[in-house]
Amino acid sequence: MRGSRSGFTLIELLIVIGIIGVLATLAVVNVSSSREKARIAKAAAYASQMKRAAGDMAVALWDMDDCIGSTVVDRSGFGNMASVANTTWITNTPAEQGCALSFDGTSSYVSAGTSPTLNVANSEFSVCAWFRTAGTGASEIFSNSPAANGGFALMVYMGHLRSQVWYSGNGNTLDGVTTVNDDKWHYGCHVVEPTRTVLIVDGRVDASATLTGTKVRAASSNMFIGARAGVSSFFSGSIDDVSVYTKALTLVNATKSVATGL
Repeated sequence: MRGSRSGFTLIELLIVIGIIGVLATLAVVNVSSSREKARIAKAAAYASQMKRAAGDMAVALWDMDDCIGSTVVDRSGFGNMASVANTTWITNTPAEQGCALSFDGTSSYVSAGTSPTLNVANSEFSVCAWFRTAGTGASEIFSNSPAANGGFALMVYMGHLRSQVWYSGNGNTLDGVTTVNDDKWHYGCHVVEPTRTVLIVDGRVDASATLTGTKVRAASSNMFIGARAGVSSFFSGSIDDVSVYTKALTLVNATKSVATGL
């Protein structure tokens, strides 16, 4: 009579190891997915908080939920309708509902026109947007009369957010530290306070610096989304929910628990 078998064969051991490996991979994927959802939820909570706390100071709210056509409707009540050029409506959004716009990195942009209500740089202001990109070069999220006194811009540059606001010939260039060209949705804000310029990424202050120069309005307003003046630094990726406020969001009381300063 054969003795009872003890232990595993090599094949059985390999099968067990393989199963453990698959389970471990699934666990890591689930943890990573949960963390990503939590990050998006936190950024979305911040964006929603801003609209509640500073909504009456919004001069443009392009939520991009039009989903069709060549016009992006402004929900702020100021009538700053925007026109799309070579963009594509998509349903991959940070909220997993509504729409966003896809930009090809070579010719896509949205022109928001020359309304004086968007010429806000003579005082404190904030411009925010959801964006997603894997690009590595200069990729403009929005700009208004860049390089002119009173002009401002927000872009992804070398994998990080970069903001600029021009006063007295000084661009006040500010570079963030968080990597944002990971092909994931991020919520970025360019905030100009009375004496500081601030970058916010996903509801947290990413960088700040003291402003240089005298605040002025630009000679004319020329707002673009996804490109610099519609001719350069074309954005490669997706943009959603762009808003402009005549208030520094970092100074709104409701936000201080979320966007803590450096």
